[in-house]
Amino acid sequence: MNYEFSERQWDLLQHLPFQIFAIVAGADGTIDEKEVQRFRDQFARAEDLENDLHREVLISASAQDLSRYVSTSPSAIRNAYNAKAIVPWLKEKMDEPDYEAFILSLYRSAIDIARASGGGLFKSSISAEEKDALFILADMFELDPEKFDAVH
Repeated sequence: MNYEFSERQWDLLQHLPFQIFAIVAGADGTIDEKEVQRFRDQFARAEDLENDLHREVLISASAQDLSRYVSTSPSAIRNAYNAKAIVPWLKEKMDEPDYEAFILSLYRSAIDIARASGGGLFKSSISAEEKDALFILADMFELDPEKFDAVH
């Protein structure tokens, strides 16, 4: 996989993990410390990601300031709009299997964040609002429902 992105496109790609974080973690109206820590952990484990583009995006974006995405009133609508704007040119630049692999990798990270604050000692539940946000993400990125079900 060797895709070339303009400087602007690369900038938008670097914001994508943060936008997805804000959409999912903020879906229930608050972003708690467990979700923030899980997101930070994802950056720390970026080298271990199988998907090349997701790994490169996280490594490149790790220097960005998370605090602007962590607030008491995250704008999920604005983040969703900005994230959705990436889809047309990303699908144009990437072949379908690579696009799906990238989106599935991002989606798995979103599920991981959603599970961070729920449940007890042996259980990690996802709130109804976060489940809705995950469904919206899958639809936004045109994730095949069969693949969506496989990772959910």
